[in-house]
Amino acid sequence: MFIGVRNPSLIIFFISLAVRLSVFLLVFFAVGQSAFILGDTVGYVGVAQNVLAGKGFSAVDVAGNFYLQDFRPPLYAIFALISLVLGGDTILLLVFQIICASLIPVLTYQLGKEFISDKKSLILAVALAVVEPLLVFFSF
Repeated sequence: MFIGVRNPSLIIFFISLAVRLSVFLLVFFAVGQSAFILGDTVGYVGVAQNVLAGKGFSAVDVAGNFYLQDFRPPLYAIFALISLVLGGDTILLLVFQIICASLIPVLTYQLGKEFISDKKSLILAVALAVVEPLLVFFSF
């Protein structure tokens, strides 16, 4: 028998992963990878590109000058750097984010088991965590 099939946390994770991957693929094939490089991600990917170019942990101002980047914590930029080195673009970073975001409904379930006695409310909370549109889109 398949190990863990009856584990609700695994089932929730894989359903959440399937929803996020479906949305990701729909947007990716409709708009392209640029649809996912928004907001802070632009800065972090820029820092990662500068590290690859030998400019260190830096950013570029509007005049094109490099300056030390001490505003952004390094971990996400390091993930972006790993994605750029291994894949040549940010697809691996997006997949990592999708996997991490698929854990949010599992966390909702685990916390709900501790604090919610009504099973219907718990199921509703988990279902909303799985399919809530902004949560699904902003997971990547």
